Amino acid sequence: MYTIAIQPDDVPLLSGRRQSFSTRWLELAQASGHDVRIVNVYDEEHFFSEINGCDAFMWAFWNAPKSRELGKRMMAALYHANTLITFPDWRTSWFFEDKISQRYLMEAGNIPMPKTWVFWSRQDAIDFLNGTQYPVVLKLAFGIGSDNVCLIHNVEEGEYWVSKLFGEGLTSLKIREPRPILREIAARGRDAAKTILGIAPPEYSLEPDIQRGRILFQEFIPDNTHDLRILVIGNRAFGFRRMNRPGDFRASGSGLIDWNPQEIDEASIRLALSTAKKLGQQVITFDILDRNHKPYIVEMSYYFETPTAYQCPGHWVLDDHVAEAQQLQWIEGKMKAEDAVFIDLINEIKMKKSAHA
Repeated sequence: MYTIAIQPDDVPLLSGRRQSFSTRWLELAQASGHDVRIVNVYDEEHFFSEINGCDAFMWAFWNAPKSRELGKRMMAALYHANTLITFPDWRTSWFFEDKISQRYLMEAGNIPMPKTWVFWSRQDAIDFLNGTQYPVVLKLAFGIGSDNVCLIHNVEEGEYWVSKLFGEGLTSLKIREPRPILREIAARGRDAAKTILGIAPPEYSLEPDIQRGRILFQEFIPDNTHDLRILVIGNRAFGFRRMNRPGDFRASGSGLIDWNPQEIDEASIRLALSTAKKLGQQVITFDILDRNHKPYIVEMSYYFETPTAYQCPGHWVLDDHVAEAQQLQWIEGKMKAEDAVFIDLINEIKMKKSAHA
């Protein structure tokens, strides 16, 4: 049996529900007879001594800046120190919530994606706007539920956002209307009072850091009424369609889901599985669009909503050790994604111990 360190997580979803990977992992570990250490990654005085002697450390850190920034740094440190197996490991998580890093990774890996441009100077961005075809998609490096994605229709619109991103910076592409003066005064008064009383801001605030000094544009792929969300865990692929928001080109965050596996094309499933293997991902979700019957990966992330994934009526399996011509195997029946993650982690521990033996 193994000793597994688990960081508790309890995350509010965009749907209003909450989810916890750690609750299910604790159940599975105890049912299998493994020892579990509940740890606190934020307690630096004791955390490293708590994980000493453990076989693995599991923490489903999420999009909130505090969780994301510590999680990425901690998993990188543990990966490079090679002290124990982690979920997610560094290769799986280093580009989490960073679309610029994703762009470089997919370009380096020759992975099919829409044309994507990143500029680190104002003049390069302006030159691009004066020579590109419209519309073009603008994205901030971070953001969930399509919050920080918008369509640019002409040079003037693009120059507005360039001036912002190479000026004071932005935390969102949403144009917020100023609050009435009395509400603004009241809000600032409440914030000041909380500071005086020592009341900390919400633990799970999604308010990101300011982004400035770079800008990302992506080719617009028209005529898509939906995108595909494909979740790969090991050699398993779970998939569903996300229909566009009414009158919008964006599907993420619409809540309009179609779980019919017959609507998922084989080429997209194979692309997701092969890309996950190529990049060495324990877990990864892909947002995929179609252009001329060819799938293109738009974005990717290790984190996902487990209740949505659980609605998939089954999943596809492809043996990593055989030729690409192998047929996809359909496994009927719902499976908790948390279970698949835990199963793969235990197998990874077994393989590591066998190699050392």
